[in-house]
Amino acid sequence: MGEFIHGSGNGLNNNPNITDINDNITIYSAIFLFNERTDAENNIIDIDNNLIETYDDNSGWGTRYFTKDTTKIKGWPDKPQDLVLPSP
Repeated sequence: MGEFIHGSGNGLNNNPNITDINDNITIYSAIFLFNERTDAENNIIDIDNNLIETYDDNSGWGTRYFTKDTTKIKGWPDKPQDLVLPSP
C-alpha cells in the first residue's frame, strides 16, 4: 500500500507530524506515498481538488503517488477501516 515519509523541506510543511508506532520515530510534516496509482485514486478524498502527485527518489521503489494534503486520505486520522485496501 505505501509508507509515510518526511514532507518537510519539500514545500509540504503544513501536514501534521505522525509517530510511527513500531519504532516511536516522529515523521515531520508527513506525506503518505502510495505504491500504486490506483491505491491513491481509491483513497484520496475529493480527488478533483486534491490532485495526485508523483514521487521518485531513485530508491528502487519506482514512482509512487501522494496528495500534498495528508489529511485528505480516507480514514485520516483515526478511521483506518475507511481505507480501500489493494486487491490481492
